[in-house]
Amino acid sequence: MSIKCDRCGTETSIEGAFYRIEVPHSSRVLRRCPECWLEVTKGAYKRTLAAYAMCGIISLLFLWLPADKTFGMFLLNLLLFYVLMIPTTLPHEFGHAFAAQACGCRVYHVIIGLGATVYERSFCGFNLQFNSIPFGGFAIWAHRTTFAYRRKELLAIFAGPLANLLLAGVTLLLFPEQALNFNVMGGIQPASMFLLANLFLFTFNLWPRRIHTVFGDIPNDGLSIWKTLHLSDNEIALKPLGYYNAEGQKALQEKNFGKAYEILHTGLNLYPDNLPLLSCLGATLLAAERFTEARDVFLDVLNRPNLPANYRCLMLNNIAYANSFLGGEALIKEADRFSEAVLVELPFVPAYRGTRGTVLVEMGRLNEGIALLKEAMEKHSDNESKAGDACHIAIAEKRRGNLEECKRFTDLARTLDPKCTLLKRVEAASLQDSPVAK
Repeated sequence: MSIKCDRCGTETSIEGAFYRIEVPHSSRVLRRCPECWLEVTKGAYKRTLAAYAMCGIISLLFLWLPADKTFGMFLLNLLLFYVLMIPTTLPHEFGHAFAAQACGCRVYHVIIGLGATVYERSFCGFNLQFNSIPFGGFAIWAHRTTFAYRRKELLAIFAGPLANLLLAGVTLLLFPEQALNFNVMGGIQPASMFLLANLFLFTFNLWPRRIHTVFGDIPNDGLSIWKTLHLSDNEIALKPLGYYNAEGQKALQEKNFGKAYEILHTGLNLYPDNLPLLSCLGATLLAAERFTEARDVFLDVLNRPNLPANYRCLMLNNIAYANSFLGGEALIKEADRFSEAVLVELPFVPAYRGTRGTVLVEMGRLNEGIALLKEAMEKHSDNESKAGDACHIAIAEKRRGNLEECKRFTDLARTLDPKCTLLKRVEAASLQDSPVAK
């Protein structure tokens, strides 16, 4: 059965590939592809920021006019309440992260906001990231073992709302009169607005619900607590999978292929049929340029019975990408079939566009390949993927004799990711048939 995006009309047969959005006070359900969902979500948050700014302007206007200033003061305090919810997100996420570390978990990320990354650094053993649209946040951690899993997970989850409750308590302790002054018509009330912002976040996060995010639909703190309390022993036994997968992904991102290979094999010894671990192992071999071994891993997964449709597309894509490096008429033809089939099924995934573009370049269809690779580079959100696309574009530009564009995209790739493993392939391609090489 085909599922269509209600906004752009893109279709797929893969259940779960699109966001499912229930319309409030209606039985209607919208379907949105990830691109449209992200675009609409960013637009909604930008309109919210614009509304905040307008609220501030109107409040100042009312305060400036000689008429009654109570309405302007009310608007200003309302704006202050919403603005103060933004900085209170950081201690909430730190609460999760530091409690998880105290429980022996491995914390990977604290992410504040949506959109493009504006600031990122390593902080207290995890990656701290601030994005351009300052709404919401996430803390990502994993358990190394199942020992006392339920107790540790509950502590890590509840620590986020608890941080907001503690901030509210400290506000009451330090500024008791100001914090309990809710006369929003008579003056600016920063202490009481800060108190209300923290109490709101405490209550809002503990009210069980699912939230739509770039990571898919995930449970909020309240629903996570409920789910943790009702986990079976078999479900708890699988939880360290997240640790091995995350550690493998981290080592892969750091280009430490030997460490990634070791971690993933340790995980696969414990969970030999786990698809995320197998997929990450194949990706590690691919990045390490062990293309035949990577292809064998992907083929093994592809041939497994009852493989979920999303993993089938992922394996077809990865096989096509490995084939583009291995070369040979038969493998390139297979890459053509696989990459085309995946792009028809999931045209909105940037990585799949990039793979199709790479395959077209290897087939000599340079203009089509470059166009798709440029689309993929624009849609990718991380510099590592953008650098890979730029390298493939540089190789294609060299093949059609455009040396200036080849150099431009090579320099761009080096700027985006100086450790990109494809750079040496670009340099090798640049030497071929060049005056220096002759």
